[in-house]
Order: sequence, then structure tokens, then C-alpha cells
Amino acid sequence: MANKRAERVGPLILEEVSSVLIAKLRDPRLVGVTFTRVKVSADLKIAHLYFSLIGDEAKIAEASEALAGAKGVLKRALSPLKLRYLPDLEFHYDPNLAYADRIDQILHQIHQDEKKDDGPDEKSD
Repeated sequence: MANKRAERVGPLILEEVSSVLIAKLRDPRLVGVTFTRVKVSADLKIAHLYFSLIGDEAKIAEASEALAGAKGVLKRALSPLKLRYLPDLEFHYDPNLAYADRIDQILHQIHQDEKKDDGPDEKSD
């Protein structure tokens, strides 16, 4: 039963934290940060929030520090959810967006290379 509750509460936590990130946090280190998913423990005491950010490792580390510093503000934003315990927030980097961006860049480069290779052959007809 607790797992079903965690599955219902997770999206609510994600929505609240995302809205605070957009509306209230003005930290420049958080520009471009997007929360991608949340996993809530069965007892609802820990919420693992996964975030994505395109950038180098230094930028990701800065964003992690900024999120850790904003943990209190983000946790207080969950008070309207009327949970017995406000879950402790843990932030984790989700590399999926950066990985997808890298694949997109590679495919774009392949496409550009194919255009260069096809160009001279068409004129010789």
C-alpha cells in the first residue's frame, strides 16, 4: 500500500519543486536545471529528485551545490501537500538529457558530412 502512495505523491513533489525552481529561486547556478523524475521511498521520508543540465562537470557540480543550498526552501514548498513527514530531498544528476544531446550532435554531424559528400556527385550528371 505504501508503494502506491509513494507513486501518487512523487509527481506532486516533482510539480511543487519544479514550480519553486522556476518562480522563486534566482540562483544563476540553477539556470537550465530541469527536474526529470522523482523516486520516493516507500515510507515517504526520502525523495530522490533527478535533475538534468547540459554543461560541463563544473557547471553540474555548481548546480548540485545550489540545489543542496536551496533544500530548505524546496522542502518548505512541499508543506501544502499535507504529508505526515516532509520528505528529505536528495538531488542526483540525470545524464540522460546530456546523452541525448550528444547523440543529436553526432547525428547532425553525420547528416552534414553526407551533404558534403553528395554535393559534387550531383553536379557531374
